Parts: sequence; structure tokens; C-alpha cells
Amino acid sequence: MMDDPNSPLMMNPFVDIHVHPQPKAHPIDVDRIQTICVKNPVRGRGLVVRDLTRATDPALFQFFSILVERGGEIDLDSHSPVVAALVDIGFLVRDEEIVDWPRFEVPLDDVPAKLARDDAWVVADTFLFQPEFGLHPHVRWPADYDEQEGRLHGFASGPAFWVGVPSALVSPFWVDPAAAAILAELVPGRAPPPLPPLLARSLASAGALVSRDRSPADPLESFAQHRAAFASERHTIVRDLLSAPELRALRRYYAAVLQAGLLARGDRQNASRFSSYNDTIARFVHARLTGIMSAVVGQPVQPSFSYFFSYVDGAELLPHKDRPQAELSISLQLDYHPEPAAETGWPLSFSFDRAGGQPPAHADLRIGDAVFYHGRELTHYRRALPAGHQSSHIVLEYVPLGFHGLLV
Repeated sequence: MMDDPNSPLMMNPFVDIHVHPQPKAHPIDVDRIQTICVKNPVRGRGLVVRDLTRATDPALFQFFSILVERGGEIDLDSHSPVVAALVDIGFLVRDEEIVDWPRFEVPLDDVPAKLARDDAWVVADTFLFQPEFGLHPHVRWPADYDEQEGRLHGFASGPAFWVGVPSALVSPFWVDPAAAAILAELVPGRAPPPLPPLLARSLASAGALVSRDRSPADPLESFAQHRAAFASERHTIVRDLLSAPELRALRRYYAAVLQAGLLARGDRQNASRFSSYNDTIARFVHARLTGIMSAVVGQPVQPSFSYFFSYVDGAELLPHKDRPQAELSISLQLDYHPEPAAETGWPLSFSFDRAGGQPPAHADLRIGDAVFYHGRELTHYRRALPAGHQSSHIVLEYVPLGFHGLLV
């Protein structure tokens, strides 16, 4: 099929832009920028990557410098000479050129059904049904979710519901049209009407139905129990950070992204990993874990930036400390190949700047575990990944709520 040359151009909803060196303050001093890396997946062309400098691409470099300086907002005349170059690198695309990006969803059908009597349950106070999936209205989402509607291309469409406390953790579940017609009638805090037994048990397992006699529990209590360990050792391991259905959904999603060739191999820090900066789904997790990070570290925090990394054999992470925007970190062990029976055997290690020669600590995780750590204080590293192995992680960065500076 031939593309329609008359169809309107739009910004690629999956563009990934990095500047080097990273800006340190706002307003951004564009004169300090040396290189701008722009990555655009385009249907039929694969991943188009261009490293821009003032010398090699002066017009494009100026365009993206202004875009970065203005926080992603720029007016572009359709007759501007730079339009053709933006089309060439895949930044401007027509609708038919937008890739069929994998869709993230947590199906209710993937939730193990809990044995329960229908008459023992009421609808959870936090239950929120959506005829068409949308972001939870009471979570503070990253700005680009509001600024760029195309970001929602990464999510499955269709009916869904949310459960959970926004200040702690809310979770979405997607449902089929038959279930949606029933869920649309549920009222938070009230007893449900007679429900199909399997649906009732699945809703109970998801937390959408709760016991009439259950006393409300503090959803952050179990995470706050890690606070003492974090305060003394500046890191702590949280087992099974996310629910099993959401973990499976994340593993499926990122495996599909890698298999489709939508991520470039190699970045400025490591040639032996695939990476994605501030991608839609990692930030979806990022924003929702803010309350949990605050509970673990004992102070209010805000998200700064996120990464998805998938390391291939031979990869290592050299010893380093993080920059100010990565003061507080979560590294979630998302996947590992070959799949281990327990810990992966490829830990994130920490060394301490303390008198007395404290030996290094090693956070060896199972799939689904996470290590919370103070990236500005602790030197952290990984040894070389064994041959034939691949390890995937979501890394989420946070700063104290009063942080002054760019969150990039």
C-alpha cells in the first residue's frame, strides 16, 4: 500500500530525545549542549537514530535545542525548510507510519480467582470503573502524558477499572465487554448485585471486592518497615514489589518491544544494553510508586526520570555514583534469561565510604524484586553478565519533594 502524501504530518508519539551533557538547571543553557540524540521508530523503516551536532546538522540541532529549551513546546510552520529533515529522521510522521507499538494491559482474566461467598463482599471504596481505559484522575502523572495524547498508544484500549489508594499504589485491570457491562453497575462501598461466580472471585482477588468486616489497612505499612534498613545501610531489598499479574504484564510488554526491534542497542554509558529513557510504561510505574518510595525513605519525594535497561551477555556496570536528579532509586528486576529458580546471580553491588572498611553489599534479586538505594551516596556497580544471559530492569529515579532543578 502506498502512503498518502497528502495525509497530515504529526509528531512521532514515540520519539526519544537525549541531550549531552545533561542539563543541570532551569532555564536550560543550550550553549552547553554538545550532542542531541533523537530516536524515532517508524513503520517500514525500523528505529531511526540520529546524533545531531552543531557542525553536522545545524538546522536540526537548532530546532531540537529550542524544543528542549521550551520543554517540548514549539511552533512549526508547515513550510519551514526544516520540515523535510524532520520527516527524514522520523520525527514528523503520517498516521500510517506510526508503528504498531505493543500494548500494555493487565487482564482481569490473569488474576487468580479467590474462593469466596458472594454475600461476604462489598465493592471497594477505591473502585473506579472506566468504559475506556484512561489514566487515574487522582495520580500525579508525568507532564508529557497531558502534553502528548499519543503517549497513550502504549496502553491497550477497552474497558478497565482501578483499585487502590492513589497516595500509595493504584492498579488497573482490563476487562472484556461482557464483564464491563456488569462492572458499570457497581457502586463503591455498596454490596454488589449477584455476580457470575468466577467474576466475583477474580474481583475479590484484584481488590475490587472486599470483606464487609475488613478493617481498612494502611497500604504503606509493609513498605515503611524497610525504613530503618534504608536509613542505616542506604539500601534495602523489597521482595515482590508489584502484584504478580502486573509483573507478568510488564514482562510481556517489554519482551514484545525488544522482539520488535523498537529499542537501539548501546548508549553513551554502555554498548551492551538496550535502553529506553522515560518511556511511557516505565513512567506509568514510576508515578504510581511515589508513595511507596516516600514510605521507604521516610520523606516526601517526587519522580525525576526513568529507564528501561536490558543488558546482554558481557555487559557490566562500572562503579559510579549518580547525579543529583537520581538521588533516590529503585531498580526492579523485571526479567532474566535463562529464567532462574530464585535469585538471578547478577547482583547490583554497593560499596561504602565509611571508616573501618565495610565490605561491599550485593543485592541479588529474584524476578519481581526491587532494591531501593541512595544513588548519590553509594557507589554501585555490576560485574560482567555471563555469556548467554540477558537481564532486564526498570530503574526509577526520585528526588526529595523540595528539589530545585530539572527533573531530567
